[in-house]
Amino acid sequence: MRCLTEPATTVAQAADRLGMSRATVYRKLGQYGISIPGRTAQGR
Repeated sequence: MRCLTEPATTVAQAADRLGMSRATVYRKLGQYGISIPGRTAQGR
């Protein structure tokens, strides 16, 4: 969560810092029902 709320940080950058793929980050966000303030759901 902290990685994604830093200014100008993309999901890809956060995933790289966490050592996982971008898809895994999105999957975990959905799995735990986490929404990132100030960001909209992609394609929804």
